Amino acid sequence: MSNEIFLSYRRSDGDMVARAIEEALVYRFGPGCVFLDRDSIQGGQRWREIINKAIAEASVALVLIGPRWLSAMDENHRRRIDSKKDVVRHEIREALRQCDTVVPIYSYTKPLKKKALPKDLQDLAELDAESISSENWKSEIENLCDLISTESGLARSNPNSQPDIPPPDGPKAEEPTLTDAEIKSALAGLRGWKPTRSPIPGSRPQSSRDEICKTFKFGDFDKAWYFMEQVAHEARMMSHHPRWENQYGGVTIWLSTWAADSRITKWDVKLATRIDDIYREQTSSER
Repeated sequence: MSNEIFLSYRRSDGDMVARAIEEALVYRFGPGCVFLDRDSIQGGQRWREIINKAIAEASVALVLIGPRWLSAMDENHRRRIDSKKDVVRHEIREALRQCDTVVPIYSYTKPLKKKALPKDLQDLAELDAESISSENWKSEIENLCDLISTESGLARSNPNSQPDIPPPDGPKAEEPTLTDAEIKSALAGLRGWKPTRSPIPGSRPQSSRDEICKTFKFGDFDKAWYFMEQVAHEARMMSHHPRWENQYGGVTIWLSTWAADSRITKWDVKLATRIDDIYREQTSSER
């Protein structure tokens, strides 16, 4: 049996939501109805060929988009979606080319803007979309299933019952963007942090990000490296993605919230405060 529904998602953004959607769809339409790459692609297989085949066989392609879907970064601090090697970009490009029905599903995030996407994916922003959240989980899953039935002709195996499937947990509420006055007030209590603006590499059209920035000085590279390790741990705990540069004993850090369209939020101020604490603790112990 071929998979009638292809579910595209970014693992760093919507893994738990994708799993919950898959479970709900399998309950309603039967085992084997959903292609989800983690289950369907085995190690050593050629992922591009398998994905192309799965999309060609699917009646409906679902694209799950969460708060970090667009801003997910690679090891070079570039947006993954801008790379032609990105698996998610490949999936969507093929779905737009091969599938009659492609449905964006927004989960705890705003609809995409066409200009924020690579040119070959811009049609995605203009498609009719669905939404998924824990607050309206049952009704939104019902709406999604009705759409799939209409577009694909799939019959429900459990048409008159609700599954006992818990809704996925939502992300923490996003912090609102700070005003210029709020940024000035916050930085008054953060010594050395300055507001700055820089272009976002690879953005088309060219766009910019607002950040707060500070340079930390150390006596040698080992001390600078230890500091970066401590900051990296703190950033992971906060699900934050700082931008930084190290040159021997100097570490420059830029903070901005990607989920808030690369603007400054309280989340950045909170991490900046913690970074200052880490620096103060480390340098005081060295004296």
